[in-house]
Formats: sequence, C-alpha cells, structure tokens
Amino acid sequence: MLADADREQDMDTGATRRPDASDRDLIDRAIAGDAGAFDALIERYGDRLDRFVRSRVADRDAEDVLQDVLVAIWRGIPALRWERPRSFAAWAFSVARNRVADHHRRASRWASHADAEPEPEAVEFESSTLAAQTATRWLAALPFRQRRVLELRVLAGLSTDEVAAATGISLPMVKTLQHRGLMRLRHALDDRAA
Repeated sequence: MLADADREQDMDTGATRRPDASDRDLIDRAIAGDAGAFDALIERYGDRLDRFVRSRVADRDAEDVLQDVLVAIWRGIPALRWERPRSFAAWAFSVARNRVADHHRRASRWASHADAEPEPEAVEFESSTLAAQTATRWLAALPFRQRRVLELRVLAGLSTDEVAAATGISLPMVKTLQHRGLMRLRHALDDRAA
C-alpha cells in the first residue's frame, strides 16, 4: 500500500496516481552516482529541455545554455528528494529557467538586446505550428505570470502539476493563469484577424 506522501492527485482527471516509478528509480540511482541512470533521465526529458531553451535564447547560444542546464542538473540531483510528490521534470525546468535567466544576464553585459532575440524554430502552439519567435512575441504581450505558465505548458510541454511545482504557484492558480492567458491570446488573434 502506498503512503499518502507517495501519491499525487491528477487535478485534470481527479484520479490519484503514483509518481512515475521508473523516474523515481532512475533518480535514486543518479543520486547514488549512476551516470547511466542520469543519461536515461536526460534521454527522457532532453528534447523538452532543448525546446524550452531554444525558445528562450538565440539559436547560436542554445547548445551552450543547454549544456549549462545539464551540468547544473547533474550537480544538483544529489539534493533532489522525494519527501513529497514532485516530478523530476518540474525540478529540471526550474533549473533550466534559472540557467536561461543567468545567460540573459551575462549576455546583457556584452551584447545589445537585439542580439538576445531568439531565431525562428518550429514549436507546437494551439494545434498549429508557429515560429518560436512569433510565439515568444505573442507571449511577451502577456502579464509575466500568465506568460511564464504558458511558456512552461506550451513551449516546454509540462503538465499543470509540473508547472505548479516548478513555479511554486498553486495548481488552481496555474489553471486560472493558463486560461486567462489563452483567452487573452485568443482575443488578440481575433482582433488582429478582424
């Protein structure tokens, strides 16, 4: 029987589920220093981390920033604990978000703001493909909290539970911010089409 601390409630369906046992096993092994387990985690989440980083930084810098993210995850994984249900993805994306912010702080010292603009990359956005630069421009018009939630949900592909864990925002507020942000984008697109 699972202890309450080992259960999560999926707020979209209301079902109670156990966190991905294979993730937990891989994390436990990675904490113990098993590089193969870490490689398996990165194989599982690397594409989403890559898309997230590429949506936030210029293409020429994306590989370096992604490398910084992976090194930070490797160094930080020993501190990751399963004291309460929290997904590896949520933690990894908070690391990625912090490394992207570090990159922009460093870049602002040496380059103009125009150099920090991301180059176009295809991203899935509301059932149609837009360039990441276009999606980023539309998202930039949103208030900060709505933008942050939608970036993690849409560009990074995190679940609402993972976004809540990564941002420290309550799950109901994540859903509210997502809904309001999508409605704001929909109105902006409708106004543009009219």
